[in-house]
Amino acid sequence: MSSHLTGLSKAFGNTSDPRYLFQSQTHANALSLLAAGTEESRNIRVLIGEPGMGKTILLLHLLGRFQHSALTAHLFWTQLGRGEFLHYFLHELGVLQPPADIAQARKQLTRVLEREFSQGRAVVVAIDEAHDLEVPALLGLAELLDCSFARSKQLQVILAGLPHLVAKLASPELQGIRDRISAIASLSPLTHEETASYISRRLEVSGYRGDDPFTSEAVATIAGLAEGIPRNINNICFGAPYLAEQRACSVIDCAIILETAQREGRLTGQDITQEALSENLAIPHDAASDQQTFSSVQPHLSAADSIGATVGDEASQGAVAAILVDNEATAVPDRIRQWFGNERV
Repeated sequence: MSSHLTGLSKAFGNTSDPRYLFQSQTHANALSLLAAGTEESRNIRVLIGEPGMGKTILLLHLLGRFQHSALTAHLFWTQLGRGEFLHYFLHELGVLQPPADIAQARKQLTRVLEREFSQGRAVVVAIDEAHDLEVPALLGLAELLDCSFARSKQLQVILAGLPHLVAKLASPELQGIRDRISAIASLSPLTHEETASYISRRLEVSGYRGDDPFTSEAVATIAGLAEGIPRNINNICFGAPYLAEQRACSVIDCAIILETAQREGRLTGQDITQEALSENLAIPHDAASDQQTFSSVQPHLSAADSIGATVGDEASQGAVAAILVDNEATAVPDRIRQWFGNERV
């Protein structure tokens, strides 16, 4: 591979590092909305977006903004029962032994909030993957926050998740949560122009200083294939340098991107042939011979990786244990696992 492509993939390998946040129009609007002050008694906000849209990286960037002026917590393990989730919520705010009784739990929360507010500090809690919270857990959260200090505008709770979170919150029994919501922010796919800027941003932050690695046609092809979803952009851009090395290319062109997309299952061979003919490109070759090796180096940038990646963040200290649940690997922080054992989903 040409030296200026060496190490290029690292720019697209971690989708939740807050340094890499690209503020598209909707990302910037959402960040501005979430960073603004809340109202008394209406201090819950909602962030929604399709998978891979960058909800986690936006939350981590936001919490980073508040790290010197607020007590912050990033909660991402939401497949918990009511009692376990409230335990988790309080534990992340520094309560070492959260009580099971809701009245006592409110007293513990009040002590934390009173301490922080008296020091001129706010409290910001971001609950990621909130769509996985069951109604009982959300009802428990509403009860926990039903106290005077928890209604202060110095506390902000953010519920972030997939679009169906809004439908869940609309259920009649969650009126208590719904009355506390002051705003809902939504993330939309990047435009083609924003996709090009997104790629440039990640290259810049990663420290890449070589020649432009992607042709303009390649960037346009990425924009079309990724459909404006940052995770898809990362997956394509991660795999393309490897393929360029196999082809002894000094630049990543449209043909490389198309073959990368085929290996990811985004395009069929027929799709690639039609695209190549329309662009007067050489039809990509040798896809089958490299498929097994190529797949072994592809990052699995899925929702589960957002959990794994954020565990290392300061707001989510502690080791991570991998357990097997229904034949799927799930990352569970030790401090959560100790509450309910290894088999809890």
